[in-house]
Amino acid sequence: MSTQHSSNSSSKSTAYANSQRAGARSNSSATSPSGEKRSSQQAIFISGATFASTSAHSSTSKQELTTSAETIVPAKHDSESSDVSEE
Repeated sequence: MSTQHSSNSSSKSTAYANSQRAGARSNSSATSPSGEKRSSQQAIFISGATFASTSAHSSTSKQELTTSAETIVPAKHDSESSDVSEE
């Protein structure tokens, strides 16, 4: 006998910057109707950075379960950003 679960997904993103550093944290999780679970997390904190951006996404359906977390924190005096994502 197969147990039927309800599907659930959630995501949370937090970014901050102060005079010493900037950072961001993203978390997402999803559970499919069959009980399969998936999660993604990403966190970056850089001393001297002045900007941070973050996003998280999760979704679930009978056929697909997806999560992603991304943070962007450019280093001080650097025109390139540190872009790290995890799926």
